[in-house]
Amino acid sequence: LGITELGVGKTSFGSPRFLLPVLTSFVFIAIYVRHAGRAPVPIINIKLLRTRSYFVVNLVAGIYGGCALGIGTLVPLYGEDRYKLSPVQVGTLLTARGGGVILLAGATAFTMRRVGYRAPMIVGFLFAAFGMYLLTIAPPFLGPYGWLALASLVMGIGIGVSAPATNNAALAHNP
Repeated sequence: LGITELGVGKTSFGSPRFLLPVLTSFVFIAIYVRHAGRAPVPIINIKLLRTRSYFVVNLVAGIYGGCALGIGTLVPLYGEDRYKLSPVQVGTLLTARGGGVILLAGATAFTMRRVGYRAPMIVGFLFAAFGMYLLTIAPPFLGPYGWLALASLVMGIGIGVSAPATNNAALAHNP
């Protein structure tokens, strides 16, 4: 809620409309950590987060998940707001992303048997980052719709390559 208030543009970092929800969330996190430390079977075992590899792989998976899922919301809004695309156009923009995911997720799962999960994670993250970079530049060709679809496809390729690898990494580091 606090971050959403910042996004509206009329709230600053020092505003109570930002600080109150953020501080409240930290209080609830502290309450949960205290409860999880005492519960016989907590939902998230806090002791796991003390294991460096488990913490890092889940931090990476969380950031990756936020980017991969967040882009599904932001690309259509960006196309509509920045390029004045129609609702039908922005609704179909993510079809390219889905195609990239479908084409490569299965192939990556089979490839990981030979190469492990690190290389696909790196390659996938690079593709996803490049797709996000494409969103930051004005469409040099293809027009706005084609350009955003291309960026979505590149991100979809990145997600398709990195998703199975990220899931396997999280499972491999689960103590």
